[in-house]
Amino acid sequence: MEMVGRRIMNANYMVNALYRLTGAYKVEQKAREVLKRFTKQIIYSRREELDKEQNVTVKDDEFHRRSLNFLDQILMIRKDDGTGFTDQEVYYHLETIISAASDTTALTVANTLLFLAMYPDIQNKVVSELNEVFFSEAIELNQDTLGQLRYTEQVIKESLRLCPSAPVEARQTSCEITLDGVRIPKDQILVANFYTLHRRHDFWGPDP
Repeated sequence: MEMVGRRIMNANYMVNALYRLTGAYKVEQKAREVLKRFTKQIIYSRREELDKEQNVTVKDDEFHRRSLNFLDQILMIRKDDGTGFTDQEVYYHLETIISAASDTTALTVANTLLFLAMYPDIQNKVVSELNEVFFSEAIELNQDTLGQLRYTEQVIKESLRLCPSAPVEARQTSCEITLDGVRIPKDQILVANFYTLHRRHDFWGPDP
């Protein structure tokens, strides 16, 4: 992630031919190889585990759908209908999650706490819900009790909407495509600005 950040801030590094001549490129490639081996091992291991769990499918019920993590859902979709994501696509998605997860949890917690401090009325509702669900020290923290924190979940998701963990994301075109009447050649970098997207009034309505 440090090498990626350096490349973003250095205009010379944006030229692939020049960047490949630098030591930073070698460090990045070595790190990518380590991440690739680690990520693929996670995919293969989890696929084997899911194959053994014959009774667990995405279509079982709402509880199972909510309890399956992102990787499980992708793998189960491929298992159910035979189309879904390819192994390479699964790898790319999981690579993004692992790369982004280095400090996003702490960042999300910090942003959520900041918003709660800015809006005491919302903070009071969250505290009230927590007290209602965990009214005793004997109450366990598990999937069932967490599922009852609906308002708290909405607050966290709203914090993520306003301050996404990954404000922008980039993808490289594998072939020539036409998007909204615009021809985009192969090997072009497309950047999605989630920060701006999450604040568009035509999607989310006016600010409350």
